[in-house]
Amino acid sequence: MSDFPALDRANPTTSGTGTPIPVPVTHSTDHIPPPDPR
Repeated sequence: MSDFPALDRANPTTSGTGTPIPVPVTHSTDHIPPPDPR
């Protein structure tokens, strides 16, 4: 949904759960944690 792939997977609302994760507007702090060590 955003340029950050992490946000997309952080928002499983469209994944099928249909329930927004318990993370209220944290895109600002969402980029703080390091990306997955792929």
